Amino acid sequence: ARRELERSPNSQIGIVVRGLASLRIVVERIFDEVLHPEVDFTRSDASRAFHVSVGAPMNESPLVVAALLVLALHRGMPLADAGMLLRSPFLRLDPALGASVDTALRRDGVTDVSLDAHVNGRHFEPLARAFQVLPALQRPSQWSATFSHLLKVAGWPGNRTLSHAEHQTMERWNELLSEFARLDLVIQTMDYDEALSRLRRLAA
Repeated sequence: ARRELERSPNSQIGIVVRGLASLRIVVERIFDEVLHPEVDFTRSDASRAFHVSVGAPMNESPLVVAALLVLALHRGMPLADAGMLLRSPFLRLDPALGASVDTALRRDGVTDVSLDAHVNGRHFEPLARAFQVLPALQRPSQWSATFSHLLKVAGWPGNRTLSHAEHQTMERWNELLSEFARLDLVIQTMDYDEALSRLRRLAA
């Protein structure tokens, strides 16, 4: 990269680093040493010749967090996760109702929340029924369609108008489901838990 810049100072060079999020500090130090060996950035306001761009994993987006929590309701979850979901703006659920259910669960000392036992109210009944008729095994492409259906039944991504960034996340989520469906090439069938686990890993 340095040789390229010396030959063509106005050029823009892109470098892809696998696992950049966990290597950012090391990458910045190496690029400082190679591109700016004479500059002490701790004592200077000089600009760098490079920029490190690290996007956040999809599973850290509130929109995707809500989607994955909905899909995890099938097996139940800790109260903290359930409370986050009940108060999420990404479900067509009255915020006051969600907050009251969360408060009631905490008051009753519930620690692990089950869809059937604890939050099977009017809003979640269609989702509970959809979970009850899940096939035991499906191909990845079938699970991809199932995930979309379950989220739609749950009212995800909600009624409010999504922001530009949230729209972009939605587009990336749909691409992720398409990527998941292409696992048909290497996987015959799997159960729900394995499918959801693989989807989580892709989102991360």
